Amino acid sequence: MNAKHLLPLILLMCLSIGEILARAQVFTVEGEISYRVFVRGQTKYSIQKNFVLQRNGAQWLIHTCDVTGIDDTNHYNFYEETASDGTNLMKLEVRDTFAKSWQMLKTGEVSVPDDSKLITVAGEISTGVVPIQTPIGVNAVWLAFAATPYFDGITNGRVRTLEMIAEEFPEFKEVKADWQNDGEVPRLLTSVTYYNDGRTVAWLPNGKKEIEPEPAPYDHGYVDAIYTAMDFTNHESLHLPMQFTYKTFWPNYTTSNGLVVASFVEGRVTRIHAGVAVDSFFPKIVRRAIIADKRFEKDGVKNFNYTIEKGGEWWPVNHPKILAYLEFWKKNYAKHLSQSKSSETK
Repeated sequence: MNAKHLLPLILLMCLSIGEILARAQVFTVEGEISYRVFVRGQTKYSIQKNFVLQRNGAQWLIHTCDVTGIDDTNHYNFYEETASDGTNLMKLEVRDTFAKSWQMLKTGEVSVPDDSKLITVAGEISTGVVPIQTPIGVNAVWLAFAATPYFDGITNGRVRTLEMIAEEFPEFKEVKADWQNDGEVPRLLTSVTYYNDGRTVAWLPNGKKEIEPEPAPYDHGYVDAIYTAMDFTNHESLHLPMQFTYKTFWPNYTTSNGLVVASFVEGRVTRIHAGVAVDSFFPKIVRRAIIADKRFEKDGVKNFNYTIEKGGEWWPVNHPKILAYLEFWKKNYAKHLSQSKSSETK
């Protein structure tokens, strides 16, 4: 066979490999996670959740609910969804039982209020794709099955920490990390080690906070968190972990040596299958929701909240109501903010 006839065959093989890789990025994983927080070696908080993760390339959606709870959006229950469209991060909490109880207590109504008048869903949307610390362990599920696109885009060895960071210290948001990928499709993470650079936030006598070095020997830095994937298995052309853990650490100040476990997330997979059951990776707004929009915080626009009615869509940045609010903010709040800062410097 000469080169003229060989070229179409090579192109066909490349296309086939590309199709296989693309299909391998579309899968669903179900399982259980447990999350524990420790203080002085004692468990102070613990929770267990079922999870369902659906992924298509850089898009993913994680649904979690109580292990013993009713997971049915047609009844009053409690569940959470965290998702990314590859650019934005969305969170949604459905907490109807608590909302209705509160509403009835407040109004004194014996009958159940009209669903359409209740805001029983709380949502948040922000720029980025990394879910930071949550009290249910979603960040560990993300590391296990959906984080590869993010880590593939890192070139300087510094990544977004998964821990909560005080807003006044944005320099703590990115930390040094080491990580490894599994070589088989779909190239999931096998391990990630996050590092603290040896600094901490200290409270001053006047009530303010400042950055200070950790006491020796921790001032030279230490391991802040470790993610580990275990027991990889092959299933429908997918090579996925059946178990995973995510641990965070604190310096052992009492002995000035070593680290103690601050929190521990443990995950176990119960079912894997190719494909997804959703046509959109945006969490569904099953009832009237109040949304905290944090996509404009870099412009100084904070506490930007609005409601979306049942069955509505998440608002894009160019939604007419968002554009109108931003224009209003620039003419009013931004002007007053700049004037107040100017007076403070005089």
